[in-house]
Amino acid sequence: MNPENSIEFLIENAIQWVETQGNEHRLAARILTEEEKSEFEHFFEPKILDLARIKSVPVIENPGFYSDLQDLKIPRLLNFNNAAGITFKDTILISQQYLKVDSRLRSLIFHELVHVVQYEVFGVREFITGYVRSWADNGFNNSSIHFEIEAYKLHQRYEANPGKGFSVVDKVRQRLGDRSLRG
Repeated sequence: MNPENSIEFLIENAIQWVETQGNEHRLAARILTEEEKSEFEHFFEPKILDLARIKSVPVIENPGFYSDLQDLKIPRLLNFNNAAGITFKDTILISQQYLKVDSRLRSLIFHELVHVVQYEVFGVREFITGYVRSWADNGFNNSSIHFEIEAYKLHQRYEANPGKGFSVVDKVRQRLGDRSLRG
């Protein structure tokens, strides 16, 4: 399989994985607490805060389709087993090892809510395509994924001054005209 076909295979399987995992985990996920909503209301639209769900899991599992990728010659697959959190559309999974420190938890939830906004603005297909292509185009380097860079920048801005709100959706929408989204 040539490299472009490998990336397309990865994108299509990732889209299916996100859809399936989102639907499966949403059923047992909780809504944001009133305290969490109050904390984040100056950054996220009420629609996002009402839509988002959170579920703690012992560990974030890697996709089942990873076993099919051995022949694709991808040097470093994203390892979700060590991740603090992941977002499937509007459902946030948080690894239980990160639930103990409240200050870290708030920052993690903020970061993952940025991804909820990104899914909402771009849709699942465009978000996953941009995520995977950005990762692949930058040498399969996790820290070079544009959607992650954006989420980290916004959550660092939040951490620097949690009392001074800004519109995350406006910041994410500014990217709609940014054609570097996928590269």
